[in-house]
Amino acid sequence: CVLGKSDDAAEREAARPLLRDRDAGVRLRTAQGLLAAMRPGREALPVLVELLGEESRAVAWQAEELLRFAAGPGSPEEVLGSHEAKRRERVRAAWRAWWRAN
Repeated sequence: CVLGKSDDAAEREAARPLLRDRDAGVRLRTAQGLLAAMRPGREALPVLVELLGEESRAVAWQAEELLRFAAGPGSPEEVLGSHEAKRRERVRAAWRAWWRAN
């Protein structure tokens, strides 16, 4: 998160490989940092979209919150709410469509 939100371009670049880390929490915090710097690039938002499918409620809900912050009023209407697998997939599909459109 700290590397991603840095004003130093080299530090932000060092964070980018962490968007592909095996640990969902690492991917979440990396995307969060890049988003906080208002420099999410093309990599951070799709990572957040994919994190909506995580079984960890904490990770999925935080990813959704960050996406809603980034999208603003244009956010999809679907929300995670319950944490059923079918709902997670519907929400993720809505955000994938949003990403393609925006």
